[in-house]
Amino acid sequence: TEPVQTSPVQTNPAQTAPDQTTHTHVWQEATCMAAKTCVTCGVTEGKALEHQWTDATYERASHCPMCGSVAGKSLPYPLTWCNKLEDTNTPGTQMKDVRVGDFRDSFGNTQRDALKFWVMDRPGFNDTEYIVYDLTQGFETLEFTIATDMENHRDGTIRILIYDEDDNLLYDSGWVGNDSQPMQGIVDVAGVDTLRIECTTDFNKDCYGLFRGILYAQS
Repeated sequence: TEPVQTSPVQTNPAQTAPDQTTHTHVWQEATCMAAKTCVTCGVTEGKALEHQWTDATYERASHCPMCGSVAGKSLPYPLTWCNKLEDTNTPGTQMKDVRVGDFRDSFGNTQRDALKFWVMDRPGFNDTEYIVYDLTQGFETLEFTIATDMENHRDGTIRILIYDEDDNLLYDSGWVGNDSQPMQGIVDVAGVDTLRIECTTDFNKDCYGLFRGILYAQS
């Protein structure tokens, strides 16, 4: 018989992992926008902090001083609280063609802190009344409601126009009558120093226009 042929056993040398230098995290502390984070590898630890919300004021909306996030709007500031510069009321008399107060519109809604204009397109009467307010305190938007007063003649129509100090027309309501639902609108007043609200009519009987404006400061 022939001898059995055998092969030498092959063995592989043991594999060892290469030496690795241990990573040292460079931590950025947690904020209300992100958890504690390593700026080199991106790993996080824990969770983000909670926002520290301030209360809203007339000058600013609620915000977080740490990150600058804003929630909602500043408190509503009635236009009639601003400093009045002029109007068409006759000085030294009881005639008040532009009044301020709480008035009911033709649909029975109470418009609070509103302007009430009395206009008549007829000889001896004014078909346009206006009032001017100082806005230098700094506001961003004017939100408003336009309606006719409950006393308004059924067929009477009024029109509201809004101008800035350079007589640029910011808003024109078109003709509004007693059968018109109260209109909602918004105007950008950022950078506007003075605001003139005009009410006019083309009707020869008493007409009463209502304008309720609310200002919001910059966020």
